[in-house]
Amino acid sequence: MRRSTRFLIVIWLVFCLVNVSIAQRGRYTKDRNNPGTTTTVAASNSSQAARTSADYICDGADDDAQINAAIVETAAIGGTVCLVDGDYYLGARVAIKSNVTLTGEDWGTILHFPDAATFHMIGNENATLGTRHATGNENITLRNMQIDCNVSGQLSATYRTVMFSTVKNLRIEDLFVHNSYTTGIHVEFCEKVRVTGNSVGYCGDDGIAINDETFAAVVANNHVYGMTKSEELGFTAGSTEISVDDVITGATSSAHAIVTKVTVNTGSWVGNDAAGVLETKDQYKSFTAAEDLEVSAAKVAETIDGDNNQSGYGIELQDGVHDITVVGNVIEDCAYSGGIIVTNHTTDAAPYNITISSNTIRNCYYGISAQGINAKKLENINIVNNVISYTVTSASSVLCLAAKLLKNCNISGNMINTSTKAMQAASTTIENTVISNNVFSCSAAANNALGGVEFYNTTMTNVSFNNNVFDNFGYVPLEFDSTATLANVHVKDNQFSGATHASGRCVEWDANVTSSGCILEGNQFSGTHATLVGATDDVIPANWTARNNNWDGGALDEQVLVQKKNTSGDALAAGDVVVLKAVAAGNEITTTTGQGDDKIFGIVAETIADTAYGDILVTGKTVYLKVDGTTDISIGDLLGSFTTAKIAMKAAAGDMAFAVACEAYTTNDSAGVIDAILITPRKM
Repeated sequence: MRRSTRFLIVIWLVFCLVNVSIAQRGRYTKDRNNPGTTTTVAASNSSQAARTSADYICDGADDDAQINAAIVETAAIGGTVCLVDGDYYLGARVAIKSNVTLTGEDWGTILHFPDAATFHMIGNENATLGTRHATGNENITLRNMQIDCNVSGQLSATYRTVMFSTVKNLRIEDLFVHNSYTTGIHVEFCEKVRVTGNSVGYCGDDGIAINDETFAAVVANNHVYGMTKSEELGFTAGSTEISVDDVITGATSSAHAIVTKVTVNTGSWVGNDAAGVLETKDQYKSFTAAEDLEVSAAKVAETIDGDNNQSGYGIELQDGVHDITVVGNVIEDCAYSGGIIVTNHTTDAAPYNITISSNTIRNCYYGISAQGINAKKLENINIVNNVISYTVTSASSVLCLAAKLLKNCNISGNMINTSTKAMQAASTTIENTVISNNVFSCSAAANNALGGVEFYNTTMTNVSFNNNVFDNFGYVPLEFDSTATLANVHVKDNQFSGATHASGRCVEWDANVTSSGCILEGNQFSGTHATLVGATDDVIPANWTARNNNWDGGALDEQVLVQKKNTSGDALAAGDVVVLKAVAAGNEITTTTGQGDDKIFGIVAETIADTAYGDILVTGKTVYLKVDGTTDISIGDLLGSFTTAKIAMKAAAGDMAFAVACEAYTTNDSAGVIDAILITPRKM
């Protein structure tokens, strides 16, 4: 062999060795003039075949360098970066550029967060938490890999696991995200987004958060579970060894959690004076300072101070997001927080145009919470066909549905099975909203003291509550409580059963509730206490028209109220007797001093100012009828108008009778107020 030939062979071998060395250090090995559409990256522990064919090879330390290099290379022409199965250890953020798909082969592709990370684990290159980027990115897909967030090694709640901001056309698919110190998947200021088929578990904040003006998004077919932050709980006076996986309970707070780590700093279990820190997960409620900690009802230690658990929801929609569909997700075991929340911060816009449909939610503190903040109403929210269940019996404040500041909303077709309260709206307004075709079922034992749906101190306007089914809520299936204000609220065609508690009733109106133009119609009331409770038991409140309801028990409570104009020249009060005024429109009432007046119409059901419109009770039961007892009134007597204005008396022959006395009155004055049933006027 000639010397020149041997020299060329040596040069060729050196070139090959250099390229092999570069590949082993994670450098690009493909022909740069023919990059193709897919760039592959292999982990330090990927198969030998994968490493041999990979374009980039990681070494198990700061693997983000090779991954980001592959992304930069691919972004130049657009395409896919594939991380083959193996473990990738990050030292900085994986930053995805526009027109790039980053995919694993399956959940055998695992990304690992380092200890004490000071960066978002993976997202787009222009992502800054809480800030809309001037240009952002577009056409990004992240899919098909596992992300281990190393929760026990994290110190800061600032950094998200998957964090995208200001991206148009974003897809996040088939990820397995777990053990995040904060939010698992966070999306903000994005448009045209699909978050589908992911499994997200044991995150310290929300599982999936769609925030900050994101719109045109679908969140579908994800499994989200165990959204409970890992808490550190100081303890002292440890007398019985606490082990990992023990369930600790606060003796006074009823908080409980699963222990994930035990650190004894001073003392010992043997000496009954151990002191240190417990780390927990799946926490329900907050432990309080200096309370006893118990395992299986036996004291094991004492807290040093309480905690302020701030764990998040399974899925969060927040701050101006709109045109979002959340469908087909399974959310479970978010026992400190909740399944799905739609809300806003005090200084941010409320979400609108949201559909939450066909999700399954189990064992969450709240099932679905739709709550506007700071007088900002949630508009066009549709909560339909979801299945919500809760089995914890000790959490009286747990709600399957929570509503606040709703306008033009629809809550329909949901199946709710709970051992706590099904739904509550408290200190809020709800307007132009339909709540229909839901099944509210209580799984607690009979005679329970649980309420079903409560509207507490709520202003409700144009609300239809119809075709719902209530089963086995022992106390009050439907309650209008405190100082609720109700206008044009229709409770129609519902089925109420249960009310088995000793103080139970099917529907209750607090004495301070004010109403106008409301209807109770076509409902079925059955059970041990198939009754209503208003200011007085078994009496429909003023300004409600009751008709065509069916009763298994209770008194006759059918009422018909009509709106008429007061032209009497003075204000009218509840219980005043009135007659029709002879005017062409037929819409006015006044008072009379004629006995047995043929134009007798009914009694006033609310205070009505002169020339104002108000409700007049024309048929049904009242407890407010004002009467004169100069001629003794007995139960069953027919009543007509008296010679004193606004007063009724026992009807005489030839009088027009309009009511039947349910209570006697024999005092010789006009100060009587009795129970009576108003009937269609008839001549004596």
